[in-house]
Amino acid sequence: MFIGIGSKNRPKINACTNVINALSKRLNLDSETQIIARDVLSGVAAMPLSISEMMLGARNRAIHVYKQLKTEDIIPHYTIGLEGGIFIDGLPDSKQHVVFLQSWVCVYDGSQASWGSSGAINLPEHIARPLLNHREELAQVIDRIADQENIRSGIGAVGVLTAKLVVREKFFEQALQYAFAPFYNQALYQNR
Repeated sequence: MFIGIGSKNRPKINACTNVINALSKRLNLDSETQIIARDVLSGVAAMPLSISEMMLGARNRAIHVYKQLKTEDIIPHYTIGLEGGIFIDGLPDSKQHVVFLQSWVCVYDGSQASWGSSGAINLPEHIARPLLNHREELAQVIDRIADQENIRSGIGAVGVLTAKLVVREKFFEQALQYAFAPFYNQALYQNR
């Protein structure tokens, strides 16, 4: 049995591995299940700026890795697309808008797609401003602010924002658990 991941980013792979291991019995995976990671295109901007764009990027990654593996004569049981980005929202009675960081995941089984998202965390204005005004990527802004390189391959922006209380891997794990729900809780999701 094979499960494909549409990214070679280490925190994303770790999150998938952790959740797949935790859910293996519920998903009826066998002990020989192999996880295969491939870099695939998301089809969205490098810095998605809405929930719908994050969802689309996650779905595109899941479908593209499915197709990629099939060209390699590998038929995956599931494929997973993971996408992080930001969205803007606010209260109806307020002129103030808040910029949030969030992660989205799509799990695909060749015919059915399912989504899940992490919680969302408020971005400080000095981090959000260059994303919105200058279209910089969050990874660049966080690296500059934290005076480090390639934070996205480690604790991620969420790790910087939460002082390492929640790291990127864990941010994606919650979304993965939700996205897999229709596959491990089929009786509820198929009862119509």
